Amino acid sequence: NDTALADLIPYLQEKGVGIISASPLSMGLLTDRGGPDWHPANDTIKSVCQRAAEYVRQRGSEIAKVALQFSLSHPDIATTLIGTASPENIRKNVRWSEEPIDEGLLQEVQAILAPVHNQTWASGRPENN
Repeated sequence: NDTALADLIPYLQEKGVGIISASPLSMGLLTDRGGPDWHPANDTIKSVCQRAAEYVRQRGSEIAKVALQFSLSHPDIATTLIGTASPENIRKNVRWSEEPIDEGLLQEVQAILAPVHNQTWASGRPENN
């Protein structure tokens, strides 16, 4: 849901810098279980992500699949990092990475997430936020 740095990609490529997409699931917000209680996102972001997850679930899929496939679909992203709690999740992620993205569903999810697009939360040292 955060593509705020996309405009930097040409500059980074020009400088020979590889780009890593970290946290394509937004620290759990873009999963069916949702983020942890301590997640630093504000309530609006959490609520909109929950609404998107429910929308996708009602259509027989998982928000994590849409989020992962979206992250993997950018040709200029060298690597996507994703954490997991089980070997089954790894197998599922690999399977999803090999399936074509549902462009219609992606557009519908992006419309739901539009009110919080590119919004983020403080992380790391306060002086860096």
